Amino acid sequence: MRVLHIVSSIAQTNGTMNVIMNYYRELVNYGIQFDFLYFQKSSLDFSEEIKRNGGQCFFCGRKSKILTIVKLSKFLGKCNKYDAIENHELYLTKFIRKKNIPLILHSHTIKFSQKKLSSYRNSLLCKNIEKMADNLFSCSLKSAKCFWKKSLKNENFYIIHNAIPYEKCEYTAEKREYIRKRYNIDSSKIVLGYVARFDYGKNQDFLVKILSMLNEKNDKYILMLVGDGKNKERVIKDVNNKKLTKSVIFVGQIPSNQIRDYLSAMDIFLFPSENEGLGQALIEAQGNGLPCIVSTGVPIEAKISSEFLFLSLTNIKKRKLNYSEWINAISKCSTVRQDVDFHNSGYDIKQEALKLAKLYNGIKNSNEKGSVKK
Repeated sequence: MRVLHIVSSIAQTNGTMNVIMNYYRELVNYGIQFDFLYFQKSSLDFSEEIKRNGGQCFFCGRKSKILTIVKLSKFLGKCNKYDAIENHELYLTKFIRKKNIPLILHSHTIKFSQKKLSSYRNSLLCKNIEKMADNLFSCSLKSAKCFWKKSLKNENFYIIHNAIPYEKCEYTAEKREYIRKRYNIDSSKIVLGYVARFDYGKNQDFLVKILSMLNEKNDKYILMLVGDGKNKERVIKDVNNKKLTKSVIFVGQIPSNQIRDYLSAMDIFLFPSENEGLGQALIEAQGNGLPCIVSTGVPIEAKISSEFLFLSLTNIKKRKLNYSEWINAISKCSTVRQDVDFHNSGYDIKQEALKLAKLYNGIKNSNEKGSVKK
């Protein structure tokens, strides 16, 4: 079986691509092959790994978005070698010419865009797209409600968990010692960690303010921020202005196989994102045994451990940011790692890939019986 995935980018920093690749590495063992159609280039991508596994990558990007859409449409119009097309860029759905190939729409977020104008445009482009699909996939119920609320009870709707290999997040004392020594972190310090790109809604500046308030009473806290992005320089400037340079570590972007090393060095995982389709970093953090304090913008499906606390980012009564409750929760939070039944959490890639393999084969069989939308 061969599936064509439509994605914005095959970059190693792309969250959606990391989810797809986790499944791809397992599904090749079940005779399921992935190809990728993308339109944004990156200096560090998955192209070599995809080729090694037998997949192909097709770049259709152009300076003009209109020309990109035209090229994408032409490619799909001439293409008939796939058993399914899986579109992760939902606003492009109405431009997809698929002939008699099953179309899967896969939602990964709960917003049409972070930018107002783009959000308005995409909301129009995504209107009623579920009627064009043969199957609907979502990373969470919250994400599904954003795009196809009326189709949640349909037989063709499925939650596809953002599953990961356990070894990617498993705690290791050896790596904890190595990372803390590398950054000169004293054993008495409590490391507050966050893994996310520096982008709109990820809210790293909220954590900087909390750290500032925490360390006014006791400077035992260190904030470790893993990731990169367009808002990073602004956050660095904020840290400098608050004279917190010795208490904040900007790790930068790291390879996915090093995530567990940095998680192991942390003591409490914070996730103040304003909105998330799921928040895969939270699954990794819990797999590492970290207690998590997260915003209410995170869907309930992200909780797989008992040490997982939801807090609002704002105090509705006082109409201001809810720093005090977060500070109180951090101050009282245990730093003892928790055992998590990861293999029965719904996020173990071994088990979830087997489920998806059966689902893909079911889609292929349905197509062969002639039940595909035209």
